[in-house]
Amino acid sequence: MNNKVLAILLLVFLLVSNSCRDKEKIPREEMVSILVDIHLLDGMIQQDRYRQKMEIPDTLNVYKHVLDKHGYSQARFDSTLNYYSKDPRKFERIYQDVMARLNRMETRAREQKEELRREEEEAEKPDTSAKSTQEAQSDT
Repeated sequence: MNNKVLAILLLVFLLVSNSCRDKEKIPREEMVSILVDIHLLDGMIQQDRYRQKMEIPDTLNVYKHVLDKHGYSQARFDSTLNYYSKDPRKFERIYQDVMARLNRMETRAREQKEELRREEEEAEKPDTSAKSTQEAQSDT
Protein backbone atom coordinates (compact mmCIF):
# COMPACT_ATOMS: atom_id res chain seq x y z
CA MET A 1 0.00 0.00 0.00
CA ASN A 2 2.83 2.40 0.87
CA ASN A 3 4.48 1.75 -2.49
CA LYS A 4 1.29 2.72 -4.34
CA VAL A 5 0.93 5.95 -2.37
CA LEU A 6 4.59 6.74 -2.90
CA ALA A 7 4.30 6.00 -6.64
CA ILE A 8 1.20 8.25 -6.93
CA LEU A 9 2.92 11.06 -5.03
CA LEU A 10 5.98 10.74 -7.24
CA LEU A 11 3.81 10.82 -10.36
CA VAL A 12 1.95 13.91 -9.13
CA PHE A 13 5.24 15.59 -8.29
CA LEU A 14 6.63 14.88 -11.77
CA LEU A 15 3.47 16.17 -13.47
CA VAL A 16 3.48 19.37 -11.42
CA SER A 17 7.18 19.99 -12.00
CA ASN A 18 6.76 19.46 -15.76
CA SER A 19 3.79 21.83 -15.94
CA CYS A 20 5.74 24.45 -14.01
CA ARG A 21 8.63 24.07 -16.43
CA ASP A 22 6.30 24.56 -19.39
CA LYS A 23 4.95 27.76 -17.82
CA GLU A 24 8.50 29.06 -17.55
CA LYS A 25 9.18 28.70 -21.25
CA ILE A 26 8.16 31.41 -23.67
CA PRO A 27 5.19 30.33 -25.81
CA ARG A 28 6.10 29.17 -29.31
CA GLU A 29 4.47 32.04 -31.26
CA GLU A 30 6.01 34.63 -28.99
CA MET A 31 9.39 32.93 -29.37
CA VAL A 32 9.03 33.20 -33.15
CA SER A 33 8.30 36.94 -32.81
CA ILE A 34 11.31 37.45 -30.55
CA LEU A 35 13.63 35.57 -32.90
CA VAL A 36 12.34 37.57 -35.88
CA ASP A 37 13.09 40.81 -34.02
CA ILE A 38 16.53 39.53 -33.03
CA HIS A 39 17.37 38.68 -36.64
CA LEU A 40 16.16 42.09 -37.81
CA LEU A 41 18.31 43.74 -35.15
CA ASP A 42 21.31 41.63 -36.22
CA GLY A 43 20.80 42.81 -39.79
CA MET A 44 20.65 46.44 -38.69
CA ILE A 45 23.79 46.11 -36.59
CA GLN A 46 25.69 44.79 -39.60
CA GLN A 47 24.80 47.91 -41.61
CA ASP A 48 27.12 50.82 -40.80
CA ARG A 49 24.45 53.47 -41.34
CA TYR A 50 22.18 51.88 -38.71
CA ARG A 51 24.90 50.78 -36.28
CA GLN A 52 26.10 54.37 -35.83
CA LYS A 53 22.55 55.65 -35.22
CA MET A 54 21.71 52.94 -32.70
CA GLU A 55 24.51 53.84 -30.27
CA ILE A 56 24.54 50.49 -28.50
CA PRO A 57 26.76 50.90 -25.43
CA ASP A 58 26.97 47.23 -24.49
CA THR A 59 27.23 44.86 -27.42
CA LEU A 60 26.94 41.87 -25.08
CA ASN A 61 23.48 42.98 -24.03
CA VAL A 62 22.23 44.10 -27.45
CA TYR A 63 19.07 41.97 -27.31
CA LYS A 64 17.84 43.42 -24.01
CA HIS A 65 15.67 45.93 -25.88
CA VAL A 66 14.00 43.13 -27.87
CA LEU A 67 13.37 41.04 -24.77
CA ASP A 68 12.06 44.07 -22.86
CA LYS A 69 9.73 44.88 -25.76
CA HIS A 70 8.24 41.39 -25.52
CA GLY A 71 8.23 41.39 -21.70
CA TYR A 72 10.73 38.60 -21.04
CA SER A 73 13.98 38.36 -19.12
CA GLN A 74 17.27 37.15 -20.54
CA ALA A 75 17.12 34.17 -18.15
CA ARG A 76 13.68 33.12 -19.39
CA PHE A 77 14.77 33.53 -23.01
CA ASP A 78 17.89 31.44 -22.37
CA SER A 79 15.94 28.69 -20.60
CA THR A 80 13.42 28.63 -23.47
CA LEU A 81 16.22 28.34 -26.02
CA ASN A 82 17.63 25.50 -23.96
CA TYR A 83 14.21 23.82 -23.83
CA TYR A 84 13.65 24.03 -27.59
CA SER A 85 17.21 23.05 -28.47
CA LYS A 86 16.70 19.72 -26.70
CA ASP A 87 14.11 18.84 -29.35
CA PRO A 88 15.66 19.63 -32.75
CA ARG A 89 12.36 19.03 -34.59
CA LYS A 90 10.52 21.63 -32.51
CA PHE A 91 13.42 24.03 -32.87
CA GLU A 92 13.52 23.51 -36.63
CA ARG A 93 9.77 24.19 -36.92
CA ILE A 94 10.22 27.40 -34.96
CA TYR A 95 12.99 28.49 -37.28
CA GLN A 96 10.91 27.60 -40.32
CA ASP A 97 8.27 30.01 -38.99
CA VAL A 98 10.93 32.64 -38.33
CA MET A 99 12.30 32.33 -41.87
CA ALA A 100 8.80 32.37 -43.39
CA ARG A 101 7.94 35.56 -41.51
CA LEU A 102 11.24 37.21 -42.49
CA ASN A 103 10.70 36.21 -46.13
CA ARG A 104 7.19 37.72 -46.09
CA MET A 105 8.60 40.91 -44.63
CA GLU A 106 11.28 41.03 -47.31
CA THR A 107 8.70 40.47 -50.07
CA ARG A 108 6.49 43.28 -48.70
CA ALA A 109 9.49 45.60 -48.48
CA ARG A 110 10.48 44.86 -52.08
CA GLU A 111 6.90 45.42 -53.26
CA GLN A 112 6.74 48.75 -51.44
CA LYS A 113 10.09 49.78 -52.88
CA GLU A 114 8.91 48.87 -56.38
CA GLU A 115 5.67 50.79 -55.88
CA LEU A 116 7.60 53.88 -54.77
CA ARG A 117 9.87 53.56 -57.78
CA ARG A 118 6.85 53.39 -60.11
CA GLU A 119 5.25 56.40 -58.43
CA GLU A 120 8.47 58.39 -58.82
CA GLU A 121 8.67 57.45 -62.50
CA GLU A 122 5.06 58.51 -63.03
CA ALA A 123 5.71 61.83 -61.28
CA GLU A 124 8.73 62.48 -63.52
CA LYS A 125 6.85 61.79 -66.77
CA PRO A 126 5.40 64.85 -68.56
CA ASP A 127 1.61 65.00 -68.41
CA THR A 128 0.64 63.70 -71.86
CA SER A 129 -3.09 63.62 -71.10
CA ALA A 130 -3.24 67.43 -70.88
CA LYS A 131 -1.49 67.75 -74.27
CA SER A 132 -3.81 65.30 -75.98
CA THR A 133 -6.85 67.13 -74.57
CA GLN A 134 -5.52 70.45 -75.89
CA GLU A 135 -4.79 68.88 -79.30
CA ALA A 136 -8.30 67.42 -79.48
CA GLN A 137 -9.84 70.80 -78.69
CA SER A 138 -7.74 72.61 -81.32
CA ASP A 139 -8.80 70.11 -84.01
CA THR A 140 -12.47 71.05 -83.57
